[in-house]
Amino acid sequence: MIGKTYTKQEEEILFSRLNKHLGKTGHVQWRNVRPLHGRNLKSMSNHWQHMKRLYTFNGKQWVLKQHDLFNQLKPTRLLKKTKKNDKPQTILEKRVVVKKSLLWGAYTFERYE
Repeated sequence: MIGKTYTKQEEEILFSRLNKHLGKTGHVQWRNVRPLHGRNLKSMSNHWQHMKRLYTFNGKQWVLKQHDLFNQLKPTRLLKKTKKNDKPQTILEKRVVVKKSLLWGAYTFERYE
């Protein structure tokens, strides 16, 4: 299964195994975790780092985060109505991520997300 994505069933099994093998501080004791069929521990560890964003540690185990309507990831701004469109449009705010200068600052490049 090299290069294959994890299925929902594999993610649930991985999550239950990780909660069984937690240390006192909430870190996973990877040497005690039995690998899934067709997966190795390094792959499972990397996938857990991506899954970790969806969970929070409550002191004893990892639990799924509760999302509500007030927690929005990115702010949006409202554009003015135009004659072509009667509906107002929303766009995501862009921010500068990287600014690189070449030739001692003569040329600068900015990348937006």
